Amino acid sequence: MRSHKTCAVIPDTRSVIRDPEDRRVRRLRPLGSGFRLRRPRNDGVLFIFIIALLALSACSTFAPPPPPLPTSGPIAYACANGAQLMVDFESEEARVAIIGGPSMVLPRTGEGAYSNGRYALHGQGASAQWQVGRAAPVSCRGS
Repeated sequence: MRSHKTCAVIPDTRSVIRDPEDRRVRRLRPLGSGFRLRRPRNDGVLFIFIIALLALSACSTFAPPPPPLPTSGPIAYACANGAQLMVDFESEEARVAIIGGPSMVLPRTGEGAYSNGRYALHGQGASAQWQVGRAAPVSCRGS
């Protein structure tokens, strides 16, 4: 086992001290009113850690945000029951085209509500609810 020798450190010394029997370089760092010896950092491990972190971050994929819904013109809705709608909102009506089905004009019956008695659409923008007859409303997402 190797014995440790102490070195006298002058507080105004701001250089590197090399112990004649120790091959490692020790650097000074401020501590309160004076300085104390500390071991040099292992920069190789830090470098490897940063490279590994960058490599792992390159593997992750970020999905781009969906494009914003149009402020005018038709909006395509995909509903939870599989129905696909193209809806064009106008001031007092909504023109609805069911993909693979009929098209209709639904008059406005309230704030964000359109119905002709048989078909009803509630909501605008990114989410809406589609209802046919007395069936439960189905949620739909706009795109």
